[in-house]
Amino acid sequence: ADGNPEDWSPPTSEDYPPGSPDEDQGPAPFTFSQKPQVLNPTATSSTECDVSSSSVTFQWTFFDQDGDSQQQYHIQIDKLFDSDSCNFDNPDFDIEETGGSTEYALQGLEFNTYYCWRIRVSDGTNYSDWVRGRPFKTPLRPPEPNFSWTPQNPEVDKKVSFTNKSVCYDPKGCSYEWNFGDGITSSEENPPSHSYSNPDSYTVTLTVTNKSDNQSCTIEHSITVGEEPSLEESPLPSWREIPPF
Repeated sequence: ADGNPEDWSPPTSEDYPPGSPDEDQGPAPFTFSQKPQVLNPTATSSTECDVSSSSVTFQWTFFDQDGDSQQQYHIQIDKLFDSDSCNFDNPDFDIEETGGSTEYALQGLEFNTYYCWRIRVSDGTNYSDWVRGRPFKTPLRPPEPNFSWTPQNPEVDKKVSFTNKSVCYDPKGCSYEWNFGDGITSSEENPPSHSYSNPDSYTVTLTVTNKSDNQSCTIEHSITVGEEPSLEESPLPSWREIPPF
């Protein structure tokens, strides 16, 4: 064009395709994604019999003002020796998981130990701030009940000796409760010999309880008591002739 206004026409989409830097499309829309939040973090420790370590279950509530869902979570656990020890520089457990679960169960913690912990969550774009849960203490190690008896197949009215082979980890000691399966019980650590008046199969149980926290564990064994052989059933002694002197 030579500058004559009559020759001018407005540009079309062919002259400036969408996205062309020369086209004035106005300011790009601005969106701001807020950080999610962790609410109500709790830790519940538990111990079962026949385990070599303690376990804890962590729970929390995920909150996001944008309505996004949880995509990841990150939990750190460290031993608490004093008020300044939980800096999480080298935590005992460092767990990162994907997904929307708001509960995590962890095994392998030491018994009778204080721990501190913290958690953060992500909506896939932003991580929340770290949030510390209340420190917790794992319970005492549960007792390990065990016992043996002799003879293995006793007869009616014959004495049976029971040997306590349990392990008690409670510094304050443990209590013991025997049930011999015939209505007779004993609270002694090593009970006196016991006999059965009728032939039958008896379930003998031993329950060992921590004195500090009343944590109990039980073991049971079945003992078969047979009838005493009658004289008719007893074999006759063998005889042999001895030459005179």
